[in-house]
Amino acid sequence: SLHRLHVDPAYGLHPYQGRYLARHSGLPANKQGMLVAVAGAVYRAYWENDAELVEINPLVMTARGDLMALDAKVTIDNAARYRHKDLKGAEVDSVETRAAAMGLSYVELDGDIGLISNGAGLTMATMDHLALLGGRPANFLDTGERVLRGGIPDGLGLLLANPAVRVVLINIFGGGVRCDVIAERIVEAVRALPVGHIPIVASLHGRNDAVGQEMLQQAALPRVTVLPTIEEALREAVRLSREPAPEEGSGR
Repeated sequence: SLHRLHVDPAYGLHPYQGRYLARHSGLPANKQGMLVAVAGAVYRAYWENDAELVEINPLVMTARGDLMALDAKVTIDNAARYRHKDLKGAEVDSVETRAAAMGLSYVELDGDIGLISNGAGLTMATMDHLALLGGRPANFLDTGERVLRGGIPDGLGLLLANPAVRVVLINIFGGGVRCDVIAERIVEAVRALPVGHIPIVASLHGRNDAVGQEMLQQAALPRVTVLPTIEEALREAVRLSREPAPEEGSGR
């Protein structure tokens, strides 16, 4: 029941394409011209504003015989926002927008293993490996360049605020960063935040990884487990996520 048209961006939406849609819309012949005009206007709004999406749903015919958009949704490409400063978007309060304001790349999922990592490739590979082991990632979180500037405490704060998270996995590869500095950030964050009963599994590899792992071991943080290999860390995170939840009232 859906009629699709592919528009060549070099030429835009031709009137004959709008008429094709109108003929298949079920509208009376004397009303189809309005739909052609609406389709053209929607395409222009999409193209001229660098939109990723322009959607009217529903488009209705009133008792007077006019077409009216009762609701619409418009998404502008973030990379082109600077060209459309006159367009003010809706203020959406979500964990993704709060993370973006912190400079973190974050997407919330429906799993129970919170993940903090650095680099989109490593983060995605970690998520895939967790899934292969039967785990369910609760999020995608790439600290990016903020891994040394608040990325660990900010990311950990986001995960601890998610009631679905039962274990946190920190998987960091020290290519440009040093693992001993990352270990310091982890110790500071865990001591400053109300971790409660949420276990944390840490895996540090790369520059000064042996020093960083030793620092975490010596810190003797009660809920932090440091493991020498990524495979062991992933398996431990999955195992902890399957343990019975603490009794209600024991606190996080």
